Amino acid sequence: MRQNPSISHTTQFSGQELQQSATIYRLYAAPLVKPDQVVFRINGHEGRVILMDEFTDRSVERHRPNFYSQTDLMYNYIVRNPNRVITLDEVRTNIDRRHLSLTFTQLVSGLKFSGKLRRLFFRASKSHLIFYNPITVARMQMLGVAYEDIIPYMTEAIRPTHPTFKPNDWCRGMAEIAA
Repeated sequence: MRQNPSISHTTQFSGQELQQSATIYRLYAAPLVKPDQVVFRINGHEGRVILMDEFTDRSVERHRPNFYSQTDLMYNYIVRNPNRVITLDEVRTNIDRRHLSLTFTQLVSGLKFSGKLRRLFFRASKSHLIFYNPITVARMQMLGVAYEDIIPYMTEAIRPTHPTFKPNDWCRGMAEIAA
């Protein structure tokens, strides 16, 4: 009995490649993914803007505002009050600053949120803002944003924050997902 050489050939996959493949499979296998399942979230820890990917269990630091700056104070207030309309006057009174020179659009740009990542997490005008956190599968589908659209934002970050990954390994792994 002859064997087909293409069938008998086996490919070795690393654990990281299998995890990434499983992650992408879970996103495309719609019946397996619940609309209320969390995909991304922003955590504010010690003044850092940390983007967390719940599927691959990775996180990256997006920005680190200067301590006690307007950006730092406004960001800390917004992170504590997600998923509701926040006005500039409300922030001004709650952070004990009479004069704020930043508008919400300037704040979001200063925090390094742009493009589809900005659409996922923020809806901002000069005087009003909604910070959506966490991001669910339903929100991504509603906005028409695919998981692959966010991968470039995960690789351009300042540095990974997950303790088990080395920076070179992490960037190499994310580049393989994007390819």
